[in-house]
Amino acid sequence: MQNISIGHVRRRDAEILARGSVDETLLGLLYNAHWDRPELPGPMRAVALYYLKLNRTDEAKGQLVHAIIDYPYHAPYWIDLATVFAAQGRHEEAVGALVVAHDWAPNPAAQRASFEQEAVGAAIPEMGQVYRDAMLIVDNNMATLAQFDAAHPAAPVIAGAGDKNARFDFAGCDKPQFPQLAENERETGEVPLEFYADEAGRIIRARTLPSRRSADLRNAALLALAACPVIPAVAYGKPVGAWLKAKYVWKLPAFGGGSHPVQ
Repeated sequence: MQNISIGHVRRRDAEILARGSVDETLLGLLYNAHWDRPELPGPMRAVALYYLKLNRTDEAKGQLVHAIIDYPYHAPYWIDLATVFAAQGRHEEAVGALVVAHDWAPNPAAQRASFEQEAVGAAIPEMGQVYRDAMLIVDNNMATLAQFDAAHPAAPVIAGAGDKNARFDFAGCDKPQFPQLAENERETGEVPLEFYADEAGRIIRARTLPSRRSADLRNAALLALAACPVIPAVAYGKPVGAWLKAKYVWKLPAFGGGSHPVQ
């Protein structure tokens, strides 16, 4: 598509509208809004949702998939993708996208409540059932996690000589990219996290602990540390499953800082 500047469109509305469709002109405006502030998720969502309005669902999906690659923990992208899948008749994939949206939501309980409201008043008829099915999976997942947490209390495993707590091997961690929006807002600080690693060092439960950091910093830290190798805990001479805590310290690179994990 031709790169049409916002100023150019304002000066020559009549000529542009005569040369091309209103839809393409509006898409040009939306794309320019995204290119002006690529770190903001809103303009990209607007492009994808306008494609959906035009029933150009493949293009809408392409925009959202590209956005999710760069910003996988932004829940609204997943909700929009669910809407696109529903419009394409891909029910199971739409349900799965909503479940992921719930998992990444800054406030999962509030996200679950919004699903319940949307199930009644969904703009796309197919989305009503998608929301209802997603809520069943979300409720089952939350019950399973509650049972797991109850059966695995967070406590040190050290009981005697030779016992060791689980710990991260930070040398094998990839450094996450500083979330662009948080960097622009000059947000820094620590994100406390908690993980459960089994006897083979596989992380099977991850959660953020209360902090004042934004959802972007919390989720980026969680995603980064969940991919780090773990040296499992040892109790009575054998590897065992155990909880471990860590913090991710975000520092702005422009000020000579270096973000890093701490245990």
